[in-house]
Amino acid sequence: MEEFLKQAQQVGIINESYNYIIGNLDFHSFDLEEYKYSEANITSFRMFSPEQPNMQNLLNSIDYTDVEEIFRNGSCPITMEMALTFDAVQLFAETLKHHSLRAIGVSCSKNNDNVLEDGSSFRNYMRSMDIQNKTLTGRIFFDGYVRKGYTFDVIELQPSGIVKVGSWNQNDGFSAQRLAPTKSQFDNVDNLLADKTFTILLSVSNKPYASVVESHQMLEGNNRYEGYGVDLIKELADKLGFNYTFMNGGNDYGTFDKNTNKSTGMLKDIIEGTADLIVTDLTITSERQEAVDFSTPFMSLGIAILYVKPQKSKPALFSFMDPFSKEVWWFLGLTYLGVSLSFFILGRLSPTEWDNPFPCVEEPTELENQFTIGNSLWFTTGALLQQGSEIAPKAWSTRLVASIWWFFTLIIVSSYTANLAAFLTIEKPTSLIDNVQDLANNKGGVTYGAKRSGSTRNFFLTSKDPLYKKMNDFMTNNPDLLTDSNENGVELVKKGVKYAFLMESTSIEYNTMRECGLRKLGDALDEKVYGIAMRKKWPYADKLNQAILELQEQGALAKLKNKWWNEVGAGLCSSKEEPPDASALNMENLKGVYLVLVVGSTLAIIYGVTSWLIYVISKARVYHLPIKDAFIEEFRIVTDLQTYTRELKSSASVYSVSKSSSLSSAVSSQALQTRRKLKT
Repeated sequence: MEEFLKQAQQVGIINESYNYIIGNLDFHSFDLEEYKYSEANITSFRMFSPEQPNMQNLLNSIDYTDVEEIFRNGSCPITMEMALTFDAVQLFAETLKHHSLRAIGVSCSKNNDNVLEDGSSFRNYMRSMDIQNKTLTGRIFFDGYVRKGYTFDVIELQPSGIVKVGSWNQNDGFSAQRLAPTKSQFDNVDNLLADKTFTILLSVSNKPYASVVESHQMLEGNNRYEGYGVDLIKELADKLGFNYTFMNGGNDYGTFDKNTNKSTGMLKDIIEGTADLIVTDLTITSERQEAVDFSTPFMSLGIAILYVKPQKSKPALFSFMDPFSKEVWWFLGLTYLGVSLSFFILGRLSPTEWDNPFPCVEEPTELENQFTIGNSLWFTTGALLQQGSEIAPKAWSTRLVASIWWFFTLIIVSSYTANLAAFLTIEKPTSLIDNVQDLANNKGGVTYGAKRSGSTRNFFLTSKDPLYKKMNDFMTNNPDLLTDSNENGVELVKKGVKYAFLMESTSIEYNTMRECGLRKLGDALDEKVYGIAMRKKWPYADKLNQAILELQEQGALAKLKNKWWNEVGAGLCSSKEEPPDASALNMENLKGVYLVLVVGSTLAIIYGVTSWLIYVISKARVYHLPIKDAFIEEFRIVTDLQTYTRELKSSASVYSVSKSSSLSSAVSSQALQTRRKLKT
């Protein structure tokens, strides 16, 4: 039933012309919010109501405080099956109070005669019960095997929600409880419009303002038309008491020429008196107001751009770089080079990184540094790609840089992998144009047009803005891009021929709710309003304006728009969620991990330089050299980038220095000391 109502709404058969009697007793549990303002007569039934004390106690026990509010708005959690199950248990319990069941032992023996008597007596006693105070669905008693005594509430869906309009029981039948409708302030004998008949022009090929009713029956008179404008006139007629006759005025709304004092289209019919009112998407302009009068505006809007939704683009050759922005890739490359340089510098500064190149030789004549330019770049690359390398830092300074770099690469690689998965699963749509500037510049070869005659075309003809004047020149030089109606423009956009159509924002909203491949582009270019056109100094204008204001204050105009824009024939695109967007990570997302890397590397460099200076001072003391000479000698060795080895003065001195000073690790390799200890 819920699916039926949804489909009926989408095809436009839930309106004031239709009456529904819903036989489903769970009608109160449906989500009825979308149908409350449809003006269709929807009637149903229920077996329990919020007035029952048992129902109030039950809902209060499960934290529902306002019971009447639950029943009024629909989506009630208590279904008919639940209520009947509840009452069945109550009936069974009441029967047990008066007719007990005897428990007996059970045996599987063939000769066992201890068999429980059948439940016919218990069932007969249950059928003789008559209970009412403890049930949800009213009185329960039986006539044979048939339950009797129940009562149905007759309920109706109104704008305020579900309302009880009567009741039915087997004895009394139906009794109505409907309240008499309130009278409008215009329903009085002094009303000047009472019993007057007016001819009203519609543009019947312009949905949703007016259209011909699709029916298998031959319709006559006003019943042939439906739409927002038709309903608006019906609302005004109900308030003011006038009669009306609809006529098809065509697609030409008309223009007024000041020089010749002549009008065309529908405006001409109003001026000549062949029609009284025009009700359609007619914009109030200064030019038209010179020929006719307009009522109080009933709708606000603006000119906007109708274009196709962004299309899925083909993957680029280097789409694997999309998870990071260009800025992040540049910083990552610079960071890679900077860290590699840090390994190279700290490796030469740190005495611990100078090691015996030949472990089999116990007393080497020279030491070698593993952090060459190539090895530094290789170590950094292996860590970045999470593959590692055969190089292992030994000094505290290089180990600190390595640890910070490993942490940095962990975050970077994890972020890249996570965002890459999003880019691979989400095809990011692209659009040739994004705003009116792109359209005016014909970006991507996109052309544009508007309705050949009307307020939209007149806006560009009279605009002083350079951008809009440029667009007007383009449309003037390309008359084939102009259309005779909005429908033709929409069809051109749907064909996907790189064409955008300029039209009123309300019409764009209507089409995008029904054509999932279309969208509104950018903001409105101007602000305008629709009004009902009438002859100059029409005697009933004040009454009409007052009625429109009342409809606006009561929310009736908003309900009409919601009905024809979001309900009738809609629902196909509104429920579809936009796909999630995958955006590249930028420095704002990753600046924290870059900061950790910079701080850690800076601390490592400070520690490495300090350790090197302490080593130089220690060497000067051991060899009884001036600190200046020791510094110059070590600085020469560190800055000699053509070699990665350093000579030892003598094996004996190296060994003696190693025993006398714990800070002479640069003079004798750690591997040599370990080997000697193992031999000892």
